[in-house]
Amino acid sequence: MAKLELTAENAQGVKTYERAEFTFRSSYTVKKGAKVYFEKPGDWDDTVYAYVYNVDDDENDVWPGEEMTKESGGKYSYTFDDDWDSPLIIFNDGDASDSVQYPEAGAKGLEVEENKTYKISNGG
Repeated sequence: MAKLELTAENAQGVKTYERAEFTFRSSYTVKKGAKVYFEKPGDWDDTVYAYVYNVDDDENDVWPGEEMTKESGGKYSYTFDDDWDSPLIIFNDGDASDSVQYPEAGAKGLEVEENKTYKISNGG
């Protein structure tokens, strides 16, 4: 987030101040066929989902998203079906009654980096 402060002075020399805050979104493209990986924490269910969205579109418009493909070593993969402008991704275990997700509920999704393995840094 960036903060901007403007100062103006009228003909009588009286100064006025205006403050505004701006949130900048990065802009990037993810091409069809791009793949990302997620390392599942041990306390998650064995099925992992990827929910992909941006401000304009939803790739998987219904929570929990698309089931990811189980790879070796506790990793799961997701392959993009279309080209995307600035997508965000949330990983979750799909349990509607007691879902766990990364990033946590209410947080903005993660920016997508092709071939990246996403991990929860605190271990789950």
